[in-house]
Amino acid sequence: MSGNNKNNERSGESSNAIKHFADASFLFAFNDEEENEGETNYEEIRSLSKRMKELGCKKVTESFSLKTNDATHIVCRSDAEYNSLWEESQNDADSFFELFHDEDDEKRVPPVKCTFEFARRSVEEKKVLDVHSNILFRPPKTSEKILKGLKICQTSYTGPRRNDVKSLIERLGAEYSKPFDKTCTHLCCYQFEGKKYEKAVSDGTTIVSHAWLEACYVSGEKVDASRYMRSGEEEDRL
Repeated sequence: MSGNNKNNERSGESSNAIKHFADASFLFAFNDEEENEGETNYEEIRSLSKRMKELGCKKVTESFSLKTNDATHIVCRSDAEYNSLWEESQNDADSFFELFHDEDDEKRVPPVKCTFEFARRSVEEKKVLDVHSNILFRPPKTSEKILKGLKICQTSYTGPRRNDVKSLIERLGAEYSKPFDKTCTHLCCYQFEGKKYEKAVSDGTTIVSHAWLEACYVSGEKVDASRYMRSGEEEDRL
């Protein structure tokens, strides 16, 4: 999510210095044989590709089978899916992208791995955003629905951040609930106050913050919620 985020750094990835589409080259690296429910489809990719070109993007490659090593941004669902795309290739990702032009040139900066959400919002704002500005802009470790079976409500998050919390919950496979009731397994709180919070305490519902969702997203595992019992507001101050 936007705002403070302890998971901003990704090793082995360039800082997102490119700000204009004229300097960017996008490659959509989705598995041709997989379409996850609620995820992107080829109609969306073609529409987004068209908009990117209208905004001056120097190159957009819509299929991984046409991969090109001059890409500045690789759009993918997860690290696991991205890595699996190279299994039948003669090259691996490192050797394909990190090439030398000649002995006097510096090693090429590897492309930025990003999500469809990053590409979509960059097009909406008509500029290439910072991939580290929102956790939803960076591919999770896995696209598996690791929180499937949970029902999560949120409270006291506002504005765009509220939408990001909802997106994280759904991306991780949990059911999102706008009202809070006894069927909810978790309440995600920014502040420890309000009717939803009081009812969750009374019902003995597990109370977490966005930091728990982010930890699950980054690790690809259902992280122990007992380590994330602070409010979102407290997490932001750490």
